Amino acid sequence: MVWRPASDGLVTVEALIQAVRNQPDTVNDSATVLLELERLRQGLRAAQDQDTPFSWLIEHGSVTSALVWERRGGHP
Repeated sequence: MVWRPASDGLVTVEALIQAVRNQPDTVNDSATVLLELERLRQGLRAAQDQDTPFSWLIEHGSVTSALVWERRGGHP
């Protein structure tokens, strides 16, 4: 896993928010997508305020591996 400054994530999330607002028909259920992106932005702002890095872990389905949990420093 790669840890980045929260400011890096904010740049990406804010660009995604703007893109969805400008072209809402490019995603299914744009209102929900915008809500989730706003939640991400709030979390990244809090992380930035506390000088805490972040790492995006994208999971597909309901399965995770032991390697993921080891790198996250926790257990399921």
